[in-house]
Amino acid sequence: MGLKNSSFKIILSIIILLVIFAFFFNTGSKKGNNNCSTENEFLEEGLVFQSGFEGGSVGSPNNAHEKITGIDTSFPSHNNWKKSFSEHPLFGNFNIWYEEGDASQRYARIIDDPFNSNNKVLHFWMNEPHINYDVIKKKGRIQASIVNNNNLRSFYMKQRVFLSDDFEQLESYPKKINWLTLQEFWNDATGKKFPFRVTLNLRKTVSGNGNLYFGTHAQTKEKGKWNNIWDSINKEYAVPNNQWITIETYLVEGNETEGRFVFKVTDESGNKKTIFDITGYTYHPNDPCPDGFNRFNPMKLYTSDDLIDYMSENDKTLQMYWDDFEIWANKKPL
Repeated sequence: MGLKNSSFKIILSIIILLVIFAFFFNTGSKKGNNNCSTENEFLEEGLVFQSGFEGGSVGSPNNAHEKITGIDTSFPSHNNWKKSFSEHPLFGNFNIWYEEGDASQRYARIIDDPFNSNNKVLHFWMNEPHINYDVIKKKGRIQASIVNNNNLRSFYMKQRVFLSDDFEQLESYPKKINWLTLQEFWNDATGKKFPFRVTLNLRKTVSGNGNLYFGTHAQTKEKGKWNNIWDSINKEYAVPNNQWITIETYLVEGNETEGRFVFKVTDESGNKKTIFDITGYTYHPNDPCPDGFNRFNPMKLYTSDDLIDYMSENDKTLQMYWDDFEIWANKKPL
């Protein structure tokens, strides 16, 4: 009888341990857990990171940065390229990704501001398509990425950007332009069960000569094809070239009534314009458990071989400059 009781206790103990193990396995660790709540784990507004790519900001390798490390000593706090992200409960880590190619085709580099030798900027430069994405056609990509985020539901970014005067050549591109990405936000990434992205891009709505406008869309991917959930172009505001503009981006995870995307531009004269203020899905409508923006691209230059080759044929280059980057958790745009 005692032996039977001992065996029963052992079996019961094993069952209890298996239940505890299953609970913790399904719950997951703090980074990347499966929290189905649509609210942030941390709701307070707070500065996450700020940098002007100044003293102490080091890019490596030198000819085409894949990492930026160090501390931007021009700011008193939230200025560590590694720790400011990795030690924050909602954010993962920062890197630069090209997918393929080499520095003769594309690069991102911290350089002296060509318009102010006392200032540093991040220079995106691309003169050749360098990524094979089907049998014949190619594409080009430079993107800063913040990846491995944890239940990131709401964030705000502000930065300065300068589109070189070479971008004016695109106004005479013989076709419409629908693919020239400047920012992208993933909830979730491709390869996941419910891939979804919000994209900010430049567009030309007519064949032949025409202005460049800001465009945006939210898309799901079904059977290898991206489909619009919502889409917008602001044709009341032509994109400024050859001047520094300040851009602000605000994103909130939510459904058709709670999701929000806001994008604002301030030109060098101080004129501020709300380009988009969209309410709509910012996660896949079929996802029963959205878990925040697990990765996003705050700075991006991504387009087709046709567009890149057209610039080269006209002795122009797709190039732009970024500066004074700051990112906040849960801060609303002004």
